[in-house]
Amino acid sequence: MSQDQQTEHVRREVTATFQDLGAALEDCLLETVLIRNGYYCGRRFYCDGFHAVWFVEEQQIKYFNEEGQLVRKSPASFARPALQRQAG
Repeated sequence: MSQDQQTEHVRREVTATFQDLGAALEDCLLETVLIRNGYYCGRRFYCDGFHAVWFVEEQQIKYFNEEGQLVRKSPASFARPALQRQAG
């Protein structure tokens, strides 16, 4: 699976999970790229007070409620270990 396909798969999963958690999807989906030490490491998604973080290296998505409390973790089993790319 290419990085673009992985990202699109994660977007769909995050949107479905936000809906399961009760988020109003009209206000979705804001997304930011996460960089650590100059390397791509994941993405953060926001929707109606909820947010999720996709940790590429850990192959995991963590979901947080409006108070910042962890409410769900999902293994990103669809993802193979991603090659790190230096951000430029």
